Amino acid sequence: MGTYGRNFDFRQSPIPQHRLGRFVNGATAVPQGAPVVASGAEDDNGRRAFALAADGASRPAPGQGGVAVYEVPDNTGLGLVANPLITRASDHIDVPADVSAQVCHGTEVRLAFWNTEEDDFDGMRTGANVYAARVMVAGASGATPTVAVDDFLVPGVGNDTDGYWKVGGTADTAWAIVTQVDTEIGTVTAQMLF
Repeated sequence: MGTYGRNFDFRQSPIPQHRLGRFVNGATAVPQGAPVVASGAEDDNGRRAFALAADGASRPAPGQGGVAVYEVPDNTGLGLVANPLITRASDHIDVPADVSAQVCHGTEVRLAFWNTEEDDFDGMRTGANVYAARVMVAGASGATPTVAVDDFLVPGVGNDTDGYWKVGGTADTAWAIVTQVDTEIGTVTAQMLF
């Protein structure tokens, strides 16, 4: 399990200057590590909204996009009564709607993604609380994997079935380059390119 939920982690973290913190998610939750771009003007608190990047979008200018990251130092007031299964930061597999979050980038940043199947976590999560299946990188698992080392990654379709990342782009337009693939467990490690 990754530090940021079941589907995403940093293999090499961004430096502080590449953790852009004056952002707020829109009205729809997005997965940790999803490709996002700035959208709209600043709100009254000086935060700018972000949204999932369009399918196949070229990388944005620095400061205009990156990967969505939601870090919670304290779970107080985050619905523990409504959902007692959220007890630590790694339980947040998504950036919730309408919360302040980071947009991270940087050529020193190395990302790790996991495609996962539905899971009840040893029977502790039942009904609506099971972890849903999620494809982070299209083609990274299944009967005929298509992702390989040195492939470039760009934003994908943007859903749990078809993936948030996909192979595409060029050295000048891609968001990341694949550095390691394990198709048996659906893991992709990639280096950011901006």
